[in-house]
Amino acid sequence: MSDWTVTVTTSSKTVALPTARVAFATTTSAAMRAALAHYRTVFSFGRVPQAGELTAAAALCLTPQSWVDEWNAEYRRRMASVTDALNAINRKLGCDLYQADEPEGGWYFALRIRRCLLPVPVASGAHASALLLNYAPHQRDSGLAMLPGELFGYDLDGTDEWLTLRGTLAVGPDELRLFVARLLDVALLLRGPDGASVVRQAIARATAVADLDRIVSQRRY
Repeated sequence: MSDWTVTVTTSSKTVALPTARVAFATTTSAAMRAALAHYRTVFSFGRVPQAGELTAAAALCLTPQSWVDEWNAEYRRRMASVTDALNAINRKLGCDLYQADEPEGGWYFALRIRRCLLPVPVASGAHASALLLNYAPHQRDSGLAMLPGELFGYDLDGTDEWLTLRGTLAVGPDELRLFVARLLDVALLLRGPDGASVVRQAIARATAVADLDRIVSQRRY
Protein backbone atom coordinates (compact mmCIF):
# COMPACT_ATOMS: atom_id res chain seq x y z
CA MET A 1 0.00 0.00 0.00
CA SER A 2 2.93 2.37 0.46
CA ASP A 3 3.08 2.87 -3.32
CA TRP A 4 -0.50 4.20 -3.19
CA THR A 5 -0.23 6.36 -0.09
CA VAL A 6 -0.24 10.14 0.07
CA THR A 7 0.93 11.87 3.25
CA VAL A 8 -0.44 15.38 3.82
CA THR A 9 0.97 17.66 6.51
CA THR A 10 -0.04 21.19 7.37
CA SER A 11 1.41 23.63 9.83
CA SER A 12 -2.07 24.98 10.52
CA LYS A 13 -3.01 22.14 12.89
CA THR A 14 0.26 20.37 13.60
CA VAL A 15 2.14 23.37 15.00
CA ALA A 16 -0.75 25.83 15.44
CA LEU A 17 0.22 28.16 12.58
CA PRO A 18 -3.18 28.86 11.00
CA THR A 19 -1.95 31.96 9.17
CA ALA A 20 0.10 29.75 6.81
CA ARG A 21 -2.66 28.33 4.64
CA VAL A 22 -0.53 25.69 2.99
CA ALA A 23 -0.26 21.90 3.07
CA PHE A 24 2.56 19.69 1.86
CA ALA A 25 1.72 16.38 0.15
CA THR A 26 4.28 13.65 -0.50
CA THR A 27 4.10 10.32 -2.30
CA THR A 28 6.45 7.81 -3.93
CA SER A 29 3.92 7.00 -6.68
CA ALA A 30 4.28 8.77 -10.02
CA ALA A 31 0.57 8.25 -10.75
CA MET A 32 -0.45 9.69 -7.39
CA ARG A 33 1.94 12.59 -7.90
CA ALA A 34 0.25 13.42 -11.22
CA ALA A 35 -3.16 13.18 -9.54
CA LEU A 36 -2.02 15.56 -6.81
CA ALA A 37 -0.86 18.06 -9.40
CA HIS A 38 -4.29 17.92 -11.05
CA TYR A 39 -6.08 18.21 -7.70
CA ARG A 40 -4.05 21.29 -6.80
CA THR A 41 -4.84 22.90 -10.15
CA VAL A 42 -8.58 22.23 -9.90
CA PHE A 43 -9.27 22.86 -6.22
CA SER A 44 -6.57 25.21 -4.98
CA PHE A 45 -7.59 28.76 -4.09
CA GLY A 46 -4.45 30.09 -5.73
CA ARG A 47 -0.75 30.22 -5.24
CA VAL A 48 0.36 30.55 -1.65
CA PRO A 49 2.88 33.38 -1.17
CA GLN A 50 6.41 32.06 -1.00
CA ALA A 51 6.86 33.62 2.43
CA GLY A 52 3.93 31.54 3.68
CA GLU A 53 5.40 28.36 2.22
CA LEU A 54 8.80 29.02 3.80
CA THR A 55 7.29 29.90 7.17
CA ALA A 56 5.16 26.76 7.18
CA ALA A 57 8.10 24.55 6.16
CA ALA A 58 10.30 26.11 8.85
CA ALA A 59 7.59 25.62 11.48
CA LEU A 60 7.21 21.95 10.60
CA CYS A 61 10.95 21.32 10.53
CA LEU A 62 12.03 23.35 13.55
CA THR A 63 9.20 22.94 16.07
CA PRO A 64 10.27 20.43 18.77
CA GLN A 65 8.13 17.32 19.08
CA SER A 66 7.95 18.00 22.81
CA TRP A 67 6.08 21.25 22.10
CA VAL A 68 3.54 19.40 19.94
CA ASP A 69 3.14 16.70 22.61
CA GLU A 70 2.62 19.26 25.37
CA TRP A 71 -0.13 21.06 23.47
CA ASN A 72 -1.82 17.79 22.52
CA ALA A 73 -1.89 16.93 26.21
CA GLU A 74 -3.31 20.39 27.01
CA TYR A 75 -6.09 19.98 24.45
CA ARG A 76 -6.93 16.58 25.93
CA ARG A 77 -7.25 18.21 29.36
CA ARG A 78 -9.50 20.92 27.95
CA MET A 79 -11.64 18.32 26.20
CA ALA A 80 -11.97 16.38 29.44
CA SER A 81 -13.09 19.51 31.28
CA VAL A 82 -15.76 20.23 28.64
CA THR A 83 -16.99 16.64 28.74
CA ASP A 84 -17.18 16.67 32.55
CA ALA A 85 -19.10 19.96 32.49
CA LEU A 86 -21.59 18.67 29.91
CA ASN A 87 -22.11 15.50 31.95
CA ALA A 88 -22.82 17.70 34.98
CA ILE A 89 -25.43 19.62 32.98
CA ASN A 90 -27.07 16.37 31.90
CA ARG A 91 -27.21 15.13 35.49
CA LYS A 92 -28.70 18.44 36.63
CA LEU A 93 -31.39 18.27 33.96
CA GLY A 94 -31.98 14.53 34.37
CA CYS A 95 -31.50 13.74 30.71
CA ASP A 96 -28.64 13.37 28.20
CA LEU A 97 -29.12 16.56 26.20
CA TYR A 98 -25.51 17.41 25.36
CA GLN A 99 -22.63 15.30 24.13
CA ALA A 100 -19.18 16.17 22.85
CA ASP A 101 -17.06 14.08 20.49
CA GLU A 102 -13.34 14.22 21.02
CA PRO A 103 -11.35 15.88 18.24
CA GLU A 104 -10.30 13.62 15.39
CA GLY A 105 -7.35 15.94 14.95
CA GLY A 106 -6.40 19.47 15.86
CA TRP A 107 -8.48 21.39 18.38
CA TYR A 108 -12.01 21.21 16.93
CA PHE A 109 -14.70 19.07 18.54
CA ALA A 110 -18.29 18.20 17.70
CA LEU A 111 -20.97 19.36 20.14
CA ARG A 112 -24.19 17.36 19.87
CA ILE A 113 -27.54 18.71 21.05
CA ARG A 114 -30.43 16.29 21.35
CA ARG A 115 -33.32 17.51 19.22
CA CYS A 116 -35.82 16.88 22.01
CA LEU A 117 -34.29 19.79 23.94
CA LEU A 118 -35.84 22.20 21.46
CA PRO A 119 -39.58 22.77 22.04
CA VAL A 120 -39.93 23.74 18.37
CA PRO A 121 -38.37 21.52 15.68
CA VAL A 122 -35.51 23.08 13.73
CA ALA A 123 -34.26 21.97 10.36
CA SER A 124 -30.53 21.71 10.82
CA GLY A 125 -27.37 22.58 12.66
CA ALA A 126 -27.49 25.95 10.92
CA HIS A 127 -30.70 26.73 12.80
CA ALA A 128 -29.22 25.43 16.05
CA SER A 129 -26.21 27.67 15.51
CA ALA A 130 -28.52 30.65 14.99
CA LEU A 131 -30.43 29.72 18.14
CA LEU A 132 -27.32 29.63 20.32
CA LEU A 133 -26.14 32.95 18.93
CA ASN A 134 -29.49 34.69 19.38
CA TYR A 135 -31.14 33.01 22.38
CA ALA A 136 -30.59 36.05 24.63
CA PRO A 137 -33.51 38.30 23.57
CA HIS A 138 -32.26 41.47 25.25
CA GLN A 139 -28.72 41.32 23.84
CA ARG A 140 -27.33 41.89 20.38
CA ASP A 141 -26.04 38.31 20.53
CA SER A 142 -25.17 35.76 23.18
CA GLY A 143 -21.52 35.40 22.22
CA LEU A 144 -22.11 31.66 21.82
CA ALA A 145 -21.05 31.21 18.20
CA MET A 146 -20.53 27.76 16.67
CA LEU A 147 -20.44 26.40 13.13
CA PRO A 148 -23.16 24.08 11.74
CA GLY A 149 -22.11 20.45 11.63
CA GLU A 150 -23.42 20.04 8.07
CA LEU A 151 -20.40 22.02 6.87
CA PHE A 152 -18.23 19.13 8.08
CA GLY A 153 -20.30 16.16 6.97
CA TYR A 154 -22.57 15.66 9.99
CA ASP A 155 -26.28 14.82 9.72
CA LEU A 156 -26.57 15.54 6.01
CA ASP A 157 -29.99 13.91 5.65
CA GLY A 158 -31.48 15.64 8.69
CA THR A 159 -32.64 12.41 10.36
CA ASP A 160 -30.20 12.16 13.26
CA GLU A 161 -31.71 12.64 16.72
CA TRP A 162 -28.78 14.94 17.53
CA LEU A 163 -28.04 18.35 16.03
CA THR A 164 -24.30 18.77 15.57
CA LEU A 165 -22.24 21.93 15.88
CA ARG A 166 -18.50 22.48 15.70
CA GLY A 167 -16.59 24.07 18.56
CA THR A 168 -12.97 24.77 19.33
CA LEU A 169 -10.63 24.08 22.23
CA ALA A 170 -8.23 26.83 21.13
CA VAL A 171 -9.47 29.19 23.84
CA GLY A 172 -8.55 29.64 27.47
CA PRO A 173 -10.08 27.80 30.44
CA ASP A 174 -12.18 30.84 31.41
CA GLU A 175 -13.80 30.93 27.97
CA LEU A 176 -14.54 27.21 28.12
CA ARG A 177 -16.19 27.59 31.54
CA LEU A 178 -18.30 30.45 30.20
CA PHE A 179 -19.17 28.33 27.17
CA VAL A 180 -20.62 25.46 29.17
CA ALA A 181 -22.34 27.87 31.58
CA ARG A 182 -24.18 29.42 28.65
CA LEU A 183 -25.14 25.97 27.38
CA LEU A 184 -26.81 25.38 30.75
CA ASP A 185 -28.57 28.75 30.46
CA VAL A 186 -29.86 27.77 27.01
CA ALA A 187 -31.14 24.39 28.22
CA LEU A 188 -32.97 25.91 31.21
CA LEU A 189 -34.49 28.61 29.01
CA LEU A 190 -35.65 26.16 26.35
CA ARG A 191 -37.23 23.87 28.94
CA GLY A 192 -39.08 26.79 30.51
CA PRO A 193 -42.46 28.26 29.51
CA ASP A 194 -40.89 30.69 27.02
CA GLY A 195 -38.84 28.04 25.20
CA ALA A 196 -40.88 27.93 22.02
CA SER A 197 -40.98 31.71 21.61
CA VAL A 198 -37.21 31.90 22.24
CA VAL A 199 -36.57 29.46 19.39
CA ARG A 200 -38.91 31.24 16.97
CA GLN A 201 -37.48 34.66 17.79
CA ALA A 202 -33.88 33.49 17.43
CA ILE A 203 -34.54 31.86 14.06
CA ALA A 204 -36.45 34.92 12.89
CA ARG A 205 -33.52 37.19 13.79
CA ALA A 206 -31.14 34.94 11.90
CA THR A 207 -33.29 34.53 8.78
CA ALA A 208 -33.68 38.29 8.58
CA VAL A 209 -29.97 38.32 7.71
CA ALA A 210 -29.68 35.13 5.63
CA ASP A 211 -32.16 32.67 4.12
CA LEU A 212 -31.15 29.68 6.25
CA ASP A 213 -33.85 27.41 4.83
CA ARG A 214 -32.67 27.96 1.27
CA ILE A 215 -29.02 27.53 2.23
CA VAL A 216 -29.75 24.29 4.07
CA SER A 217 -31.94 22.88 1.30
CA GLN A 218 -29.11 23.35 -1.22
CA ARG A 219 -26.28 22.14 0.98
CA ARG A 220 -23.77 19.73 -0.48
CA TYR A 221 -20.80 18.04 1.08
